[in-house]
Amino acid sequence: MRSVEQDVSAASVVLILIAVLVFVSPFAEWWIRRTPPWWLIYLLWLLLAIPAAWLSRWMSRYEP
Repeated sequence: MRSVEQDVSAASVVLILIAVLVFVSPFAEWWIRRTPPWWLIYLLWLLLAIPAAWLSRWMSRYEP
């Protein structure tokens, strides 16, 4: 049976890997070269911040 701590750890790792993929990997260089609209980077950060905030709130419910 998985614990809440394992679920939070797994979700954190997935979130970090998605951030690395979008902002640091060669994929990031590709989408930056395509001259995206000015607001796209803000949208990407928002799409990363929402699950991070949800994860933080979820984690705080289970702290002693």
